[in-house]
Amino acid sequence: QQIRQLEKELGVQLFRRNTRSVRLTSAGESFLEPVRTVLDDLDTAVRAARSAGRGEYGRVTIGFAGASSHETLPQLTRAVRAAHPGLELVMTGQTYANTALSRVADGSLDLGFVRLPVTRPGVAHRV
Repeated sequence: QQIRQLEKELGVQLFRRNTRSVRLTSAGESFLEPVRTVLDDLDTAVRAARSAGRGEYGRVTIGFAGASSHETLPQLTRAVRAAHPGLELVMTGQTYANTALSRVADGSLDLGFVRLPVTRPGVAHRV
């Protein structure tokens, strides 16, 4: 019934039907490939939206301070990229700890890697 409604909206017959078989008409064949493309694009869009909703897609800006980050960050970024290929990691380069903490506090950095102790109010930290 939905196909007949679609045929009515398009003003063409998409299928040639008889009691034994159903076959695409030339109009149906012309319609099929673009519809497949649209459905594939829709599927891609749905997967992207779901991925973004789970936090698997987007941009994370990371600042770091001190030479101690030079060993840790390359390993960490490789692991994150392997686990979450939809995330774009933006490294801001070496910065002072206070600058990194200020930028985390104002939202211009998502993460900051600095040496302890962290004494900045409003900035959560983990070891």
